[in-house]
Amino acid sequence: MSRKLRFFKDQISKAGLLSSVHPVVEPDLELEELEIQLAKHEHELIEMNANSEKLQQTYNEILEFKLVLQKRFQCRTYGLLGTSEFDLDVEPDSARQHHEEFNFSEVFVHQMIHSIEFVLGAVSNMASYLRLWALSLAHSELSTVFYEKVLLLAWGYDSFIIRLIGLAVFAFATAFILLMMETLSAFLHALRLHWVEFQNKFYHGDGYKFKPFSFALLTDDNDYLN
Repeated sequence: MSRKLRFFKDQISKAGLLSSVHPVVEPDLELEELEIQLAKHEHELIEMNANSEKLQQTYNEILEFKLVLQKRFQCRTYGLLGTSEFDLDVEPDSARQHHEEFNFSEVFVHQMIHSIEFVLGAVSNMASYLRLWALSLAHSELSTVFYEKVLLLAWGYDSFIIRLIGLAVFAFATAFILLMMETLSAFLHALRLHWVEFQNKFYHGDGYKFKPFSFALLTDDNDYLN
């Protein structure tokens, strides 16, 4: 039996499976290495547990901050602007809660009024644009009149004094009548185009009620949350 074991060991050594470079490790050394590895893994597990607790704490803080922001945002939001200053809950007998029956004559009169307003608005808008066109035409004609009847007429004389007077009158008329008065008139017409024509076309008065920012609301929210 011992010969067979010796022969088997020699065959393994020849095959290179048993090398002297890797000696057989004693059982005590193996236990020490296992204890060192176990201690290292235990330390890593403790660190991972501590990190997980920190992550959980950070996550809870983020959730609390999110809830605070949601409550603050709900306290200062844009609300629908209704037809009344009161809510429907405050007004249980409000006409908005009752469904009215269809009345053809009432709808016809209502639509007829809107049609008349639309036609009158279109005529008013056309008149405003025609006034702007007439204003530019009058500006051009006044420039031609002042140039031909004042400057060229005075320049036709040989007298230096007459030419100087004509030049002064032309400069005064150009600066104060053409520039200042026409600029003021054009500004007023453009302002009317914006505040009258534009408003009656696109402005409806609906939307959201504006609630401006206030530090008092912040203190109220903090007291409510605390």
